[in-house]
Amino acid sequence: MRVLLYSKAGCHLCEVVDLELVDLQSELGFVYEQRQLQQGDDLFAQFANYFPVVDIEPTAAATPAERIRLMAPISQRQLRAQIRQAAGAGSSARTA
Repeated sequence: MRVLLYSKAGCHLCEVVDLELVDLQSELGFVYEQRQLQQGDDLFAQFANYFPVVDIEPTAAATPAERIRLMAPISQRQLRAQIRQAAGAGSSARTA
């Protein structure tokens, strides 16, 4: 499973979600990456009102329909639930 956090400089909510993802990563062992977007980036304009944004890919071959995108506001409960659900989906896909 892969989790990607899109953040921007000076975003306190992005920092909170980053800490939560680091904690979950040590618990569940997924690949985690943070990308700090800058003004001028295409995705920065797309996400301007929604930082932080978290993309969860249950498997390496996940289709767009299988990916999960969370956009602010993201609660700790929602983040944990979605990642655990995706981790379960990814592990069942590997054993199928």
